[in-house]
Amino acid sequence: MTPEPGKLEQENQIVLGVVQALLGLITPAIGAISVKFDNDVVTLYFAVSAHSPELEADVDDISFELDAQFTDHFPRIQSQIFLGEPGQDWPGRSHRLVYLTKIE
Repeated sequence: MTPEPGKLEQENQIVLGVVQALLGLITPAIGAISVKFDNDVVTLYFAVSAHSPELEADVDDISFELDAQFTDHFPRIQSQIFLGEPGQDWPGRSHRLVYLTKIE
């Protein structure tokens, strides 16, 4: 189902904001990132191979950067970290994919 034109433009702006917020913060532990849009909530889904305090700090930084860009439009940004491969059981799999590591 394709979003309405105004909503699609808004989602595209948020995806661009996410990509900008990710610059310099994607580590080898991050396997995939997707974005879910749900009314006034944006959820960032991360599939990671290892969970650490540094990873938590990076995810917080990404959320903070995104929040700073869109405070007037989307007051709630949340993140979910999934420990494992970005396979079918990853909660972010069915949402808008913005990053996927090369699987060898």
